[in-house]
Amino acid sequence: MFPKNRRVARSEFAPILKKGRTLHSPLLSLRVLEKKQCEKEPSTFAFVVSKKVAAKATARNRIKRRGYATLREIQSISPCHSCVVFFKKGADTASFAALKKEILSLFKEAQLV
Repeated sequence: MFPKNRRVARSEFAPILKKGRTLHSPLLSLRVLEKKQCEKEPSTFAFVVSKKVAAKATARNRIKRRGYATLREIQSISPCHSCVVFFKKGADTASFAALKKEILSLFKEAQLV
């Protein structure tokens, strides 16, 4: 789990979903919103796995942990962004390397890395 200052708050979800830029890949969708009043605060992240993707909570938590582990490995993430990553069907059977590759490619496309 990420520290609290690096996680997206519940109150931030609605603006991110409404105004955020959307990027897609076969296993993921990424919503990114740049924070307006920001003084080099770290970017915040959230990972969302619905019950349609993985029925059991243990499987959903495993997918989220893989996402957070990928974030820990990334050294240079640009500040002042709020990001929500939605996992699609098939993410539960995908390998960690495949998920990591797609997360990195979406972050590069969004110019976060």
